[in-house]
Amino acid sequence: MYITGGVVSKDNPLYLEASTDFNLAIKKFPFIIVFCFSEDDVINTLKYAISEDIPFRVRNGRHDYEGNSNVNKGIVIDVSNINYTFIDEVNNKAKFGGGITTGKMYSDLVNKGYTVPSGTCPDVGFAGLTSCGGVGFAARLLGLSCDNLLEIELINYKGEKIVANEYSNDNLFWAVRGGLASNFGVVVSLTYKITPVCNVSTYVITWNPKYFVDVLDTWQSFTPYADVRLTTSVEYKKESSGDILLSSSGQFFGGKEELERIIEPLLKVAPTESVEIETISYEEALEKWSSDCTGPEKFKGTGSFIYTPLSKRILNCLEAELISAPKNSTQFYEFIGLNGNVSKVKPNETAFVHRNSLYLIEIKSAWDLEMDREDNVNWTNNVKDLLDSVGIGTYRGFTDFDIIDWQRQYYGDNYPRLREVKTQYDPLNIFNFPQSIEPL
Repeated sequence: MYITGGVVSKDNPLYLEASTDFNLAIKKFPFIIVFCFSEDDVINTLKYAISEDIPFRVRNGRHDYEGNSNVNKGIVIDVSNINYTFIDEVNNKAKFGGGITTGKMYSDLVNKGYTVPSGTCPDVGFAGLTSCGGVGFAARLLGLSCDNLLEIELINYKGEKIVANEYSNDNLFWAVRGGLASNFGVVVSLTYKITPVCNVSTYVITWNPKYFVDVLDTWQSFTPYADVRLTTSVEYKKESSGDILLSSSGQFFGGKEELERIIEPLLKVAPTESVEIETISYEEALEKWSSDCTGPEKFKGTGSFIYTPLSKRILNCLEAELISAPKNSTQFYEFIGLNGNVSKVKPNETAFVHRNSLYLIEIKSAWDLEMDREDNVNWTNNVKDLLDSVGIGTYRGFTDFDIIDWQRQYYGDNYPRLREVKTQYDPLNIFNFPQSIEPL
């Protein structure tokens, strides 16, 4: 057995950068990082790791919130260079290398006038995002990323390539749509249906933060049932300076005037500080949303799916938690609208179980000084505990090691079937890591 690809070991000047995760609060030091340029590189590295009984992780965008794509004293199989794009305009589909990022996927498709619904941050690995579900500003119209997946190819524990789609290995195809594909193998390609796109209309509204409860109460009553062409979010954020910001953003597959009529409840709920509504190209919209994404930082993140509107008592508690959040750090809640065509798929039709949620809340805190870590982690966990009393589960893309009942929170009633698929395709539990699916 031997390794092929670009090998970076501890004595390589590139090692520090190559071993750094997006979450700078987590530091892990693998034995080597192997940058794979082909399926053969993946197969050879995987077989070597297994034969030598060396722990390994599969990595692409490095965005796992708990650094699960890295490992101490092991091998990182990095597939980020397997990032090709083949577009089939005749059949409205596109095939991507398993290491492609959301940003490159968008760029390659938009140049041809197409899209696949995905998230907003360009350096996130598209395979990982898709196999967690894939939430973004087109979800209520086009569905989740995983709803647009037609086929996936992965390397299994034997070093063999498996093709999974609706007709072949359909049980595995069910599992990778919400069940995190790295539980079953190394993704080397994904094929999606693509949707023609040209212009969209967007909005950004800001208010004085004192109106948080009123704005969120109106938003949660309005957005899950709005025109499916519209996907919206609300952000309530405390800057490290202590300033608190309240805003809502949205993307609409239609005209500016129609969008303005649809969001009228948000425009009237409280005095606005600023309103921006415009029709722009889809490419410009992608750039607009990506500009809000942060770079690598020290943080703790988690989330909660909300199935029924939050009471004003809970909203007041959320407001109080943010106002009293640790100083000299940044904290935010992002409320991400769902329902629409996301809920047209049954909870057991794919492994993504949270189909009937009205929206998803992301909770995040970020700090610079190590002395502030504990207070921020505790703050995030306290807010999560509060939402666990009213929400149901969380998003698999927000890996959170502090969740004890992660099987239920990520996968709900789909977990028993996921264990069956794991047993079928990885019976020896070769692809194991913290919070990986357990075989029977």
